[in-house]
Amino acid sequence: MTALTILAHEIAHYLGAVAIGAQKFALHWADITFDETALDRQNLAVTWLAGPL
Repeated sequence: MTALTILAHEIAHYLGAVAIGAQKFALHWADITFDETALDRQNLAVTWLAGPL
């Protein structure tokens, strides 16, 4: 169950990054990477908060 929770959490970050328009993003096991310099502070916060929400 823990693995599924982690995966769902990271997918939420990934979908948040896609919705905001992040570039060069990739979903890895237990991690998401994207070009943080392409986003302003507000959009970056939305992307990071998408996981816990």
